[in-house]
Amino acid sequence: MAKLTKVQIDILRKFVDTFDLQIMNIGEPITFENAIRILEGKIPNKKCREDRRKEFAESLRPHLLKYGADMLNKFYRYWGADDVNELKFETQNTWNLEQRLTTWHRNDLEWERKKYIEQLNNRL
Repeated sequence: MAKLTKVQIDILRKFVDTFDLQIMNIGEPITFENAIRILEGKIPNKKCREDRRKEFAESLRPHLLKYGADMLNKFYRYWGADDVNELKFETQNTWNLEQRLTTWHRNDLEWERKKYIEQLNNRL
């Protein structure tokens, strides 16, 4: 693909700014500069899987006090697992960490309750 001219880039930037557009790639916002590189055929370097996995683990750290290490470890092992060329959470059309953690916590409590009831029934 041909390199974009300064005029073309300025027109694109004005269009994006005028309509307050957010440039997305696989559900993730990307910078205007990376979008220009993509249009020019220069794909920006993608972080390696281990770096993305570490970033995902770090994004969970602020929630440690609220949800506890055990639940976050289960969450991380599930959503941080390899799924073809991406991590499982990267394959989702939408991803909101707060909502996913809230749902996981609610389900985790329900699973624990069912497990406890099953253990009680087995003792009877």
